[in-house]
Amino acid sequence: LFGESAPGGVVNAVQKKPTYTPQGEVRIEVGTNNHQSVGFDVSDEANEDGSMRYRLVGMMKSTDGELEETNNDRFYIAPSLEVDVNESTMLTLLATYLKDDGVPTNPFFPAAGTLIDSDFGQIDPDTNLGQPDFDKYERTQYSVGYLLAHDINTTWTFNQNLNYGYNELLLRSSYAFYNNDPSVSELAQGLVYRDGENKSLTFDNNVVGNWYNNNTEHTVLAGVDLQYHKTEGVEQDDYSFGTINPFDPEYGNYNPFDPAYNVDREISKQQASLYGQYQIAFQDQWIGTLGARYDWVKTENQGKGNTEFGPVDQDQKRDDGQLSLNTGLMYLAENGLSPYANYAQSFEVLSTIDAATNEIYQPLEGEQIEVGVKYEPEFIDGYINLAWFDITQKNALVTNPATWQQTQTGELTSTGVELEAKVQVTEEIKVAVNYTYTDAQTDETFGQ
Repeated sequence: LFGESAPGGVVNAVQKKPTYTPQGEVRIEVGTNNHQSVGFDVSDEANEDGSMRYRLVGMMKSTDGELEETNNDRFYIAPSLEVDVNESTMLTLLATYLKDDGVPTNPFFPAAGTLIDSDFGQIDPDTNLGQPDFDKYERTQYSVGYLLAHDINTTWTFNQNLNYGYNELLLRSSYAFYNNDPSVSELAQGLVYRDGENKSLTFDNNVVGNWYNNNTEHTVLAGVDLQYHKTEGVEQDDYSFGTINPFDPEYGNYNPFDPAYNVDREISKQQASLYGQYQIAFQDQWIGTLGARYDWVKTENQGKGNTEFGPVDQDQKRDDGQLSLNTGLMYLAENGLSPYANYAQSFEVLSTIDAATNEIYQPLEGEQIEVGVKYEPEFIDGYINLAWFDITQKNALVTNPATWQQTQTGELTSTGVELEAKVQVTEEIKVAVNYTYTDAQTDETFGQ
């Protein structure tokens, strides 16, 4: 269903909703890296006849990062209310609030002292190559929305989903530049600074039809999706922020942060999409799908200010329209084997500006082919999945080491195999095994 997404697909993160059966849970955690967490999840009826149900999910967490002198504190609360308007209509009200505060983790390490030998030994894996007394990560995020489902008749259902999201971010994250020279012990540092807010509004409407005909089940989906996103704030990228010795770091050797080099940035994205999908199940053994989605996307990027390389005065707009197809076929055998194959197209809109052309980057275009088999044997309580995949991305971004600028050239490919197995050995013991092999390549590396 997702045309405008990364080539490998999207993660469907959903908020917990009220349950028909009352439930409650309190969770207390302690662990390594000074990990401490308290969470709760409560769901129950909100009135006597059970036509209204609520759920409240919350968490407070504090933990140190994988690198020295990094940490994160988090507070999260998510209330929801589900209302049976009538026998055919259900309305769910949703809200979330999230607060993060801490010192960010920047895990990029140089080759010398890690992958290759260095004259000064090995870099400790938990070394912080930033400036922990300066680096900071603060995020405040909330969302409100609703889900509306209405049964038009026994065949058709109408769904309407609306969500408004707000995200405020302050990020100061310093890092060390790459190094593959074994004789170098002092590394230059750069800084990423972002301070701003993002607002988004999504509004999705669709109808779903489901009916039977002889030995065949048909499911049809058609919808319209509208989105608006806007980001405003100031940014700065400092490529001469300071220096650090990764083998014996002493923090504090950096230049004062200068707001005079901030760039005011405003990015907006408007998107309208039409999508549809048809699924057929024949004799409860063959399942086939065929879907299409067309996205219209309008992107605008404005930036004004001064940098250490000179003034910035940008106002770029781009209009894109793309058709994305997906199809798949699966056979459900009586012995528990389910071989399948699928194909999907995608594209991903980039809102950033190409420093070489001073225009917004072209969208990334992706194709994915997957062939595999799922197996649920009768003699064990579990399953085994095996898949081969091939993902291709065109217009990929590659950094030119001569200019330190990202340019669009060639394509990236990821080909590999995934194996997953889960078995419930006893009521108390479950065994899970996962293996993935990926061969990722690019046809343009600028000789690196």
